[in-house]
Amino acid sequence: MTTGPSKVSVIVPTYNAEDTIGPLVESLLRLDYPDFEVIVVNDGSKDRTREILRRYPVQVIDQPNRGASAARDAGLRKASGEIVAYADSDVSVTRDWLRNLVQPFSDPTVGATTGQTIFLRNDQIASWLRSLDIERRNAHRGTSTGLANGPNSAFRRALLLEVGGFDPRWYHAEDTEVSYRVRQKGYTIRYVPSAVVHHIPEGNWRNYLRKRYRDAKAFTRVLSRYARRAVLDDDFVSLGMKVQPPLFLSTVLLGVIAVLLAGTRWASFGLLAFLVALVFAVILNVPEAIAVARASRRTTFFFEGIGLNILRGFAWGIGLGVGTMRNMRKD
Repeated sequence: MTTGPSKVSVIVPTYNAEDTIGPLVESLLRLDYPDFEVIVVNDGSKDRTREILRRYPVQVIDQPNRGASAARDAGLRKASGEIVAYADSDVSVTRDWLRNLVQPFSDPTVGATTGQTIFLRNDQIASWLRSLDIERRNAHRGTSTGLANGPNSAFRRALLLEVGGFDPRWYHAEDTEVSYRVRQKGYTIRYVPSAVVHHIPEGNWRNYLRKRYRDAKAFTRVLSRYARRAVLDDDFVSLGMKVQPPLFLSTVLLGVIAVLLAGTRWASFGLLAFLVALVFAVILNVPEAIAVARASRRTTFFFEGIGLNILRGFAWGIGLGVGTMRNMRKD
């Protein structure tokens, strides 16, 4: 006796997504898959998100604002499918996304899957930097991967419940943390590049830097609990993302030291150390700026890319420092 495809619960955590939730839900309702439900967790939105959701035949869970991890977990507890799939409220899915995303679960050793998230681009340098960065990272992934990315992932529901679901205390990097727990159970995570979602373009440079600061803070929490996996096994975090935050944090500290040494016999040494670190940090970002200029065919993007990458490095560095101090106080 043969069985049909597993029922899938598609879960969407959302907060103040009035501009994007409609297109996402419409793309979900067009999915080419025989048995699925859509559960949207409205995480205390203050805009028109809830009003827009009333137009569509989807389940809606309303809760006070508790963060994406809590919203993902609330959807998990409500789900009735054997598989739970996650899509963020700022993406749209392709018609065969779900079919491709769940196909690897025919292998009993697969505990989770993750698809290819393509960041769209506009006329802002931040959108190009983010899009090409994610494109490069996906290109280096193998069939087996270490991370089920939050905007585009699926899990065996029973397994996700067994490992405790999503921890509401993780306001960011919750997908990384739960992926590590899935792998600790001996399951693999399969990368499925044919399971495609399209992410809206990255916002302006301020939003871009704020997110990179947040990324670095979250990484310190991952590092404090899963050091080996974070440093050696995570194939989605690039080498540059592992090297640049401590480098730029060191540059900031050297700058502070140079100021403190001003007027002393060590002033020249302090200034030289700061300048050497800064020049090295700038040089590391030149290849990425060249790639952005070539891909966009905009010469100005080379200079804008260098500038924004340097600011990104300092955002990473400061986030690393702040996150480390917070983790030390908690410990």
